[in-house]
Amino acid sequence: IQVYGNGVLIGDDDLLPSVFDGTAFGNVFQGSTLVHKFSVTNEGTDTLTISKLKAPKGFVLVEPLSQSIAPGQTDTFEVRVDTSKVGVKSGSI
Repeated sequence: IQVYGNGVLIGDDDLLPSVFDGTAFGNVFQGSTLVHKFSVTNEGTDTLTISKLKAPKGFVLVEPLSQSIAPGQTDTFEVRVDTSKVGVKSGSI
């Protein structure tokens, strides 16, 4: 599979948040709304089955991925930072 944020490929072992690929949300004011959209492309030959995709604490999965993505197809998901409480948020999906 290939995962993109802001049209930039996010590597399999990429653990560094980046504003370029949308994995860093930066500073967000309490009560504001900030959503980042990511796309997943199934480059395999079998249907990709998605299960238990969850957002880490401090984030909300606004639009989840489909439960399956056919070969050659792409789906998107959206993540919103939870600004109801002040504090640093981090995690992996």
